[in-house]
Amino acid sequence: MQAYSLIIAAALMLPAAISGCKAKQPAAEGTSKEEAAQQTAPAVKEPAPATTEAGPQLPPVKLIGGDTAFFVLERTACFGTCPTYRLTINGDGKAYYEGRRFVPREGRYAGQVDAAKMKALEAAAEQSGFFGLKDVYDAPVTDLPSLIIRFRTPERDKQVKGRVGTPKEFKELAVQLEEMLQGIEWTRLGDLD
Repeated sequence: MQAYSLIIAAALMLPAAISGCKAKQPAAEGTSKEEAAQQTAPAVKEPAPATTEAGPQLPPVKLIGGDTAFFVLERTACFGTCPTYRLTINGDGKAYYEGRRFVPREGRYAGQVDAAKMKALEAAAEQSGFFGLKDVYDAPVTDLPSLIIRFRTPERDKQVKGRVGTPKEFKELAVQLEEMLQGIEWTRLGDLD
């Protein structure tokens, strides 16, 4: 019986041991020290959101301007040249953009979105079925960027994080929202800290 327990324990620990070995592999030729450190850095686990009878409560979004978010669109990094940025629109229409890497506009910027555009953004999300999507689409893989979209109104607060197995409607919504927001006039605030 002890041998059987040892076999089960070893089988359960094997995936962790394999991923640990992959993290210690040498960086590929042409990889900078920063990129190599990102490849071997341990994953940061986000805290689970608190739940209520109405469902999960999302943690507050950290904003540049201090107001509560109406809309957030974020694309995260990958090991390659994935565009990395975060766009936040507050309830009063103030917009903040942080261009991190591989985007035409790097740094911190501020702009303004009118009420009609904000209604159009929410309508696009509604029409796409965004509010009915799962909160997370993911799998234990590396080197894939995440796409995060959040809408927060007095009636609801919905965030979807997609990385693996993301529905086509979610990806199409992101492209549609980006196109709708292309006309924002940005004022540069400075470099990222």
